Amino acid sequence: MYRRISRNRRYPLSAIATDPSGCNVRPKDKSKDSITSLLKKPAALKSPPWGVWKQQYARMSRLRELCSNLSEKDKLTQRNLRAVKRHFFDNYIYNFRFCFVPKVASKTLLRQFFYREESIHPSPLGHEEYLKTFVFVREPFLRLLSAYLSKFTNGRELQLIWEKMFGLDIVERYRENGAHYVDEWKRAKNTKCPTNLFPFLNVTFREFVNYILESGLNTPLNSFNDHWLPQTEISIPCALRYQFIGKFEKLEDDVLFVLEWLGLQNRRPLPVFHESLTEKVFHTEYSQLSTKQILQLKEFYRMDYILLNYNDTWPNKALRLVTKDV
Repeated sequence: MYRRISRNRRYPLSAIATDPSGCNVRPKDKSKDSITSLLKKPAALKSPPWGVWKQQYARMSRLRELCSNLSEKDKLTQRNLRAVKRHFFDNYIYNFRFCFVPKVASKTLLRQFFYREESIHPSPLGHEEYLKTFVFVREPFLRLLSAYLSKFTNGRELQLIWEKMFGLDIVERYRENGAHYVDEWKRAKNTKCPTNLFPFLNVTFREFVNYILESGLNTPLNSFNDHWLPQTEISIPCALRYQFIGKFEKLEDDVLFVLEWLGLQNRRPLPVFHESLTEKVFHTEYSQLSTKQILQLKEFYRMDYILLNYNDTWPNKALRLVTKDV
């Protein structure tokens, strides 16, 4: 467990305005509004990898432009700060803010960026001009599949928790004779059936997707559904001014860069990032879906694809699977 300590330093809060979505945002200040001033060369980098920094410059420029042109409808999909602030963690020793997005190696990253003796606590948000603010994101279709695989297919105690929270409802709604499976599960749970003999519901990916699409974006954000809700609903990139958006697909390079940027490069060895198995089972799981479901998922994650700069490669692969055009 990380030890939480009170802030040993207070920062003045900047003036806060409210956009139509209810998100708190800082009013425009021309003296601080240029991307150049936002993405200054990190002092910690003696020989910075300019390729990564140039990429971030382009990414932030594009994001700022897109956010300024969002329609009122799309702005309303950005959740207010109160709903998402538990996903932000501040370190007041090294002056940075990390946005925790589930299923993007976030627990590993949290351990890497915070030590036990340091200040780690949910961020109150605001005063981001004093903090280096960053987030790591992932291709939406692969992140969704990763959430499903880790929570509903591991055959252990964790799967029981998620089946209790979501699986019972999912199976009863979307599986033929679902009530029978639910009754059997509850009976085994009440008799304390051992895990190796437990009749897991084994929610299918198709059932899981049905549940997500029916629930929609209006579901209140919590510590369970944040594993599959759009990352832009968690990180609110149009309401906060990020200096760095790393990607799971280039995790090792981006983490190395951030560690040096924050001045943490000599404190702890870089963790071993294991190859994700998600891509290997993509064909098996997404081939269960219908064309309609895939198109609906693409719309569900539309703002992730737009604001986080992902292309249609994986949605198109999924469409080819279900149309048998592989």
